[in-house]
Amino acid sequence: SLYLWHWPAYLVLTPDRTERALLPSLWAVFMDYVVLGTEHIVMGFDHLLFLLVVLSAGWGWRYVLIALTTFTAVSLAFLLLEAWIS
Repeated sequence: SLYLWHWPAYLVLTPDRTERALLPSLWAVFMDYVVLGTEHIVMGFDHLLFLLVVLSAGWGWRYVLIALTTFTAVSLAFLLLEAWIS
C-alpha cells in the first residue's frame, strides 16, 4: 500500500475500472463516495427496510429528514467505535 499523509491509500482496480488516479480531484472522490454510498444502501436489506418504514409512516419531510440524519449519525458513531476498538 501507498501512504499519503500517514494514511494508507489503496489503488483498487476492478474489471470495470482498470485505471485510477493516484491523487484524484475532489469531484472524482465525491462521485466515488456517491456511488459507493448508493451501492451500500441498495445492497443492504436493513437500509431498504428502514427507508420503507420511514417513508411509509406518513411523516412530514422534517421528521423524515430527522430520522434519516439520526440513522446516519448513529451508523457513523458505530463505525468510528468499531475502528477505535480494532
